[in-house]
Formats: sequence, structure tokens, C-alpha cells
Amino acid sequence: MVLSELLSGVHITETTADERLEISDVTCYSEAVKPGGMFICICGTRSDGHDYIDRAVYNRASVIVVQDGCLSDTTREFLSGSGSVSYVSVKNTREAQAYIYNNKFGSPSRRLRLIAVTGTNGKTTTSYMLHAILTEAGYKTGLIGTTTGALTTPDPDVLYCRLRDMADEGIDYVVMEASSHALAFDKLAPCIFDTGIFTNLTPEHLDFHITMENYYAAKSKLFEQCRVGLFNYDSEYGKKMYFSAPCDKYFYSVGSDTADFTARAAVNRGTEGIGYCLLTGDLMFRVSSPIPGEFSVYNTLAAASTAIVLGIDPRVIRAAIAKMTGVPGRIQRVYAKRDDISVFIDYAHTPDALENVLRAVRNFMTPEQRLTLLFGCGGDRDPSKRPVMGAIASRFADFVIVTSDNSRSEPPLRIIGEIVKGMDRERPHTVIESRREAITYAVVNARPGDVLLLCGKGHEDYEINASGRIPFSEARIVAEAGD
Repeated sequence: MVLSELLSGVHITETTADERLEISDVTCYSEAVKPGGMFICICGTRSDGHDYIDRAVYNRASVIVVQDGCLSDTTREFLSGSGSVSYVSVKNTREAQAYIYNNKFGSPSRRLRLIAVTGTNGKTTTSYMLHAILTEAGYKTGLIGTTTGALTTPDPDVLYCRLRDMADEGIDYVVMEASSHALAFDKLAPCIFDTGIFTNLTPEHLDFHITMENYYAAKSKLFEQCRVGLFNYDSEYGKKMYFSAPCDKYFYSVGSDTADFTARAAVNRGTEGIGYCLLTGDLMFRVSSPIPGEFSVYNTLAAASTAIVLGIDPRVIRAAIAKMTGVPGRIQRVYAKRDDISVFIDYAHTPDALENVLRAVRNFMTPEQRLTLLFGCGGDRDPSKRPVMGAIASRFADFVIVTSDNSRSEPPLRIIGEIVKGMDRERPHTVIESRREAITYAVVNARPGDVLLLCGKGHEDYEINASGRIPFSEARIVAEAGD
């Protein structure tokens, strides 16, 4: 690909490169540079790509992309005097990286209808619900987010390649999660979104953003790239973002008649889910979801409101939401032979995540129901969290089963012992080393009406121990318990 094509849309401030130059490859890793390739210097949080220019030159890069103000005089003189390598100076190499990879893969977003969901909570579930609705409506739909890759929003080299593949497959819509990191780093800069959704904003990632103002500013960048935006009226940040967004826009709310889309007469069916009437203009229809919790009202409302804006038939919306049982590994309902208990699995494997999921489950339980928590901690990982998670388990669960969870090279009983040290020994609990046996015990010995929460593995379909990785499906074990 010639250099001018790769740099389309990039804010160039200075260059010594011939725009007709043929570029063999693109990378931001100096060790991965190929002869005749482009090296993009990224100012990272731990290292600076400008410090590796000499390595990229040694590997025979033909073009170095640098950020304004980051090139030393010595390096500038070296690059200017070299006959084999040139440089391109840009305002922001992260933004340039997104445009370059987008161009490399043929600007795939132009062939797709993109929908982005951003906010602190609810991104994954809302994305899955929209995916389900669009699929039910007959559209070929792609999904990019927390459960589809290592990063919520992939880096440009992965993201635009994946979008290209989706476009080639004939995908109509792509629903993606837009993380605050991705927006702050301009990973999505070349994209124009058909629709953007804002869920909420609560303190998180402040180690990176430092202040809530910076966090808000990163999220709000999305709506500068959207044709239409939907905003949570019940969030103060949602109201603020609505009034500053330059796109066409709508409010959704649980209870407020001021919003364009309102959930009225919400019913909490406990472990059986939620229901409400969705009201917008002259249209009103009933929404029911088997996913329990107040957050389910907000997530289904955001997805349903967006689908209405997209012109989806309300009957299709209702059917899709009613059939969706949850996001893999996110308070996901699984079914046992017994119909007198409720079983959920969740990926929570850190102290904060465990406390949050326990609080969420408690909120949709009745006072008469007993909560049994089954969990463990991963081996060869931070041991300091083990007693902390034990203390959280004692505080929120009525009965705790401590077991294994990807023990890797560590003895499972040693990990379990460290968890138990943090527990209140007076609270009901037991230890069962084998996770398979622990799950079977929990299902078989549950009391009628019990809620069982299996934490730590979520969507994972394997178990890692000293012998290696073995197949392991918690849903299947629950279904077979009692045979």
C-alpha cells in the first residue's frame, strides 16, 4: 500500500517521506518491523516508542511515524540525513495509528452500520441485548466487547482487521462496547457510528483518568462521532452529556415522563426476572426479561429504545428480550433438574467484582431465600486477595462453599486455606476441594427456594490445574447434578 493511502485522514505536521513510497507492513512494535515497513511511535503508559526508533531502523523500517514534540534533535538529524528511512510527524500517534490501520484494512466501517455502547456499567449486557434484537429482526450482526477478546475495545491493529472480516462476511450491524480507555486513546477516531448509547457514569478507572471530569470527557467523545445518541435521563452525567452532544438525541428513563422512552409500572419478579411497560409517544408495549435485577430494567430499556429508533418492530423487540437469558458469565442463569432452586454463574474473581455481584443478587432475592456462594481463587495469582474475598463471602452469603478455581501449579488446598483465613468461622461454610464435586453438592443439598451463585469461572469452559487445561462446563455439571 502506498504511503499517501495509509495516511489518509491523519493530521500531518511535518514529513520527509515520499507519499508514493510503497509500505510493506505497519506496526508499533520495533521488534516486529519488517523491511520496508512503517513503525508508529506510541507514547505508552509504561514506555515510549520514540525510544525504540534505532531498533526499528536497524530492522529496516522505511518510515517512522512520530508525535509532535517527542523527537529529539539528534534523532531528527539522523532521520533527516538518512537515505533509507524518513519520518512523518503527527499531532497524535495514537489517533494516527487508528487511521492508518483503518486505511490498511480498507476503511471497513464504511461498509457497516456501527452501534457503540459506553458507560461504567451495563455495556456488555446492553450490547448483547441489541445483538439479540437485531438478529431476531433478521439482520446479520457482529459483536465486539468484553467477552469477545482480551480488551473491551481492541487495539487498532485487531479492531480494524476484525471489522474488515465482518464486512467481508456480509455483516449488517456491528454492536461494540466503547471503553473509556479506547476513547481516550482515539482507537475509534475513524469511525462514524449510526447510534451511540450512554448507560451511566460512576467512579471507576480513576487510576487512569485521575478525575471524574476526565472520565466524563473520554466518554463524551463518542457522541461527536455518532449520528444518533441515546442517553440515560436518570444519570446526572447522562443529562449533561445529552445537552452537549452534537448528534440527534433521545432520553430513556425508568419512570420519568420527560424522557422520550420511559419504563413504567416496573415489576420485580425476583429470580424470575423483570417486566415493565415501555412508553414512547403513542406506542406502548410490555417488556419481560428473565434476567433479574433493577439493572435489567435499564439494560433492556436502553436496547429496546435503540431498536425502536432503528425501526425494529416492537413484536421482534419483545420476543428477543424475552428469550435472552443473560450474557455468558454475567449473572447468567443456568438450569438444574430441580425446578425449586435458582442457579447463576458469574465471572467475578476479584474482591470488588465478588462484592458487586453478591450485592446485585441480594437485591433481587426475597428475604426468605437463602444465598449459597461457591467460589475459589486462581493459583499463581495475587495471594493477598484470597482472605479479602473470604471475608466478603462471609459478609454477604448465607452459606459458602470454598473450592478450587484454576489452581494452576499451586496446591488447591493451600489456596483454599488462605481464603478461609479471612472468613468468619461462625458463618456456615464448608470446603470441597474438587470444584465438580462442590457444584454437585451445592445443587443436590440446596433447600427449596435457594439461590446458588457459582463465581470465578463464568463463561470459561475449562479448568486449569497442575496437569494442564481440561474441559470443564459449570452449566453442564449443574444440569447433570443428581443423576
